[in-house]
Amino acid sequence: MTVPLDAITPVPGPVEREKAKAREQGRRERQQRTAAMRRQHLLDVAWALLVEGGPHSFNMRDLGARAGYTAGALYSYFPSRDHLIGELRRRLLRSLSDRVGRTFKQGKKVVAVDQQRIETKAWSGEPLSAGQHQELFDRCTLTWWQVLSSDPNAMTLLLTGHRSNVAECRGQVSDDAPRDLLVELSEATQACTLALEEAGFASAEALAVQQQILCFAVGLLVAQPSCLSTPGGRKAASRRFANVVRALLGKAPGEENGGGGECTEAEGAQVNLF
Repeated sequence: MTVPLDAITPVPGPVEREKAKAREQGRRERQQRTAAMRRQHLLDVAWALLVEGGPHSFNMRDLGARAGYTAGALYSYFPSRDHLIGELRRRLLRSLSDRVGRTFKQGKKVVAVDQQRIETKAWSGEPLSAGQHQELFDRCTLTWWQVLSSDPNAMTLLLTGHRSNVAECRGQVSDDAPRDLLVELSEATQACTLALEEAGFASAEALAVQQQILCFAVGLLVAQPSCLSTPGGRKAASRRFANVVRALLGKAPGEENGGGGECTEAEGAQVNLF
């Protein structure tokens, strides 16, 4: 006697298939969220190790021991130590971009309110003047400067991670190939360039000014890291940095480098460092 298979295991109907599909989709999403949380945890632990002893002071075994993972589990999230450092570096750049972007968006309202001396009314959305956009640029510039100058490990990571990516990608042509650090920082601080454009600078000139400021900031942070180890040193470095920014913006938009606004001899000498 034969029994039809359908009589034992009924074929699921459209409703049952949709429910099964939804359950599978939910399972995959939970797995992705769990993997993302574990990756972030590993990055947090790696950052703690970097802060304790520098970027070259730990390996994947140290990371696994601190985070409670086996070597095999670690490599399922990060193929190599260079990939791990590169992801830490990308996370820092994303955080920098987000903070500068928020300052730009919030600063438009704050600058308008401050300039109009209105404390109880919200910004009406009217366009800002060129002077207000330069003040907005100052706020955005101060945001990324504070991020990089307040923690010496940030600049160390950007430089070390860039060299790691170069070694990792040497001889390869791909979308993940390393780019110039100045280009990456320019993209992370794009809101600053936009503020200069809205203040009246041509696009190329705004980008050139922003990159000059970034070059000086990186040079100052790398050449004199000991100055940033004390509150007084950080204050002096910030004052010097602010003088350079003011000197570069002392000329009116569109003027040649040799002409423009007035600046002191010391400020002019600092600008020539670029």
